[in-house]
Amino acid sequence: MKEEWSTFNCDPKMHLKMEVVNELMRLRNIKNYRKLANMIDVCRSAISRVTSGEHLPSTTTIARLCFVLGCQPGDLLYVDYNLKREES
Repeated sequence: MKEEWSTFNCDPKMHLKMEVVNELMRLRNIKNYRKLANMIDVCRSAISRVTSGEHLPSTTTIARLCFVLGCQPGDLLYVDYNLKREES
């Protein structure tokens, strides 16, 4: 039987850990997001939407970020479960 998401009392969302991205950029001497965008072959506006939290990068972009930054996807991503309050 398939459970409805409402029974879990949450609304999970995936996010990029920007503090980790920024630290890895610093360690690898990647000066700005424009340079990072060029290195992973995405347009500047796409990296801007990702870094602002407006969009989650595609799996291809995550893989490229991991390659360039020398990390694994789990290092860059986290889930916010957005737990809902019980109605009383």
